[in-house]
Amino acid sequence: MTKNQKRILNQIKDKVNNNNAVISKSDKGNSVVIICQNTYHEKVMNFIHNNKFANITGDVTKKFQKALRKNIIECPHIKKTLFKLIKYKIVVFEEV
Repeated sequence: MTKNQKRILNQIKDKVNNNNAVISKSDKGNSVVIICQNTYHEKVMNFIHNNKFANITGDVTKKFQKALRKNIIECPHIKKTLFKLIKYKIVVFEEV
C-alpha cells in the first residue's frame, strides 16, 4: 500500500469514527456501504425480530451433536459405509 493510499484510508477511518458510522458489506451485490451506527443497529434489530431469532441459555452444541450422530447412524444410505469406517477405525464416535 502506498503512502497516499494509507493517508486516504486513515482519512476515511477518521471520518467514519467521528460521525458514528459503520462500514459494512451491502446486503446485495459486491459492495461496501457506510451507514450511521443508529440506523445499522435498527436494521440489525429489525432483522432479528422479523426472523424470529430467540435467545438461548447455555451451550446447545452437545445436544445438536448427539441428535446429528443419531440421525447419521439411522440413515440407511450411509449406515453401511459408516459401520465400515468405524470397523477400520477411520471414524470414531464418542457418546455424549
